[in-house]
Amino acid sequence: MNLESIQPGRVEEIMLRHGAQSVALTDAGNDPVFEPAPGTTPLWRDTRMTAMFAADADFESLRTDLKQTLAIETLPDFGCGSGILSIAALKLGANILARVLAERAETICDRLRPGGGLALAGILAEQVPEVIAAYHHRIEFVPPDYRDNWARLSGTRT
Repeated sequence: MNLESIQPGRVEEIMLRHGAQSVALTDAGNDPVFEPAPGTTPLWRDTRMTAMFAADADFESLRTDLKQTLAIETLPDFGCGSGILSIAALKLGANILARVLAERAETICDRLRPGGGLALAGILAEQVPEVIAAYHHRIEFVPPDYRDNWARLSGTRT
């Protein structure tokens, strides 16, 4: 989730309270921090937080807590977007694979409001048809974005 003006420490605390196994902060814009002042730990103006949860995490409870505590309307995506989280996921067995994304299509779509956007990334190119088939009844996809043997699927809930 992009934090914008939200306090990262508060968001991290909520994520951990709801079972996050890993939390990472990254630059969401193009605002590198090259030489921080001694004794400071600056964050970027636009900070992105990525958290890794077990497959059986209670995302509805997390969503409610985030909305009530922080008064926000958007929520994070599910999955691993950085190398370090993928390594942790492999060690913990919590990475979200295309098969799991397909199996959980109903649950994910139920949590997405009509008109809401969905992005599914890190899908092997040969798995794209399987994932699209699982979501096609509720998501209108744009053509997949391919890089090497990987794909990102983006669409809107109907």
